[in-house]
Amino acid sequence: MNSTPDNTFFLIVLGLFIVVIFICSVIRGDFREYGEYWGKVCSNIFGDSKSKVDRLDSILRMIQAEFKPEPITNEEDLEKQLMVFLKAKGVDAKRQYSLDGIHRVDILLEGEYGLELKIVRELDELQRLVGQMEMYGMLLKDCAAVVVIPLEQREKLERYIRMFKEKRGLKIAVVEAKIKK
Repeated sequence: MNSTPDNTFFLIVLGLFIVVIFICSVIRGDFREYGEYWGKVCSNIFGDSKSKVDRLDSILRMIQAEFKPEPITNEEDLEKQLMVFLKAKGVDAKRQYSLDGIHRVDILLEGEYGLELKIVRELDELQRLVGQMEMYGMLLKDCAAVVVIPLEQREKLERYIRMFKEKRGLKIAVVEAKIKK
């Protein structure tokens, strides 16, 4: 191949572009720590995914801080009350949303995030929840959970919840609610 100055310049620019795309694909989860310029370049190429994830985190923090449900008998009661809360806060939410004809998430947030609700009494229920969250996280942009734990199980199960949050990066909010028998 005959390399003229125009071809050389084109190949250099193309090579740099490929390097930028590679770097962006590696660091696309958090552009800001790599400098404002590269953050803008990566955001323009891939879209700013961090702000979207921040939205789910902010909704979960809002639920954790402000959602105070009335006594519940089951997850459906929790779901109904949480839907009223979310709608009052201006969050786009849909109940029992079918993801692929097989899986159904309890609440779909903003058209792209899953929210699974559980009353967790035993460790195996928590383990099933983790499996659901991981599956829904693959089918959606991200997934989080809101759990209610009976007082007598709280200490034991919160230790496992902390481990799942720290070691697997799962987003789980524990809310207090009285469980009616």
